[in-house]
Amino acid sequence: GWVSNPFPFMYGATVCALPSRYESFGYTTLEAMVLGKPVVATAVAGSRDLIVPGETGELTPPGNRTDFTEALVQVLTDPGRAARLGSAAAVRARMFSRERMATEMLAVYRSLSS
Repeated sequence: GWVSNPFPFMYGATVCALPSRYESFGYTTLEAMVLGKPVVATAVAGSRDLIVPGETGELTPPGNRTDFTEALVQVLTDPGRAARLGSAAAVRARMFSRERMATEMLAVYRSLSS
């Protein structure tokens, strides 16, 4: 459920599990990645745009509980893998920083106005 400040919970987590059926951008996914947490999520918009399967986390088909559970167990039972995925997730998250996104949007607007 919703909490006003999820970060204390996220800091202590080994993995971020997101069995969403629908997402827009995936802020929760990105927040977990910024914290260096591997993400196991369903392949919906947002998570699908952020996660590189096997590199920064894992994606499973929406609604497939078996695949989701297996992916989650694989990450939870292999601390080395979880650490590698989390480190790569933190690096990838930098691609989606506010500063970078603003710079890229400004470049698009400038190209359209020239």
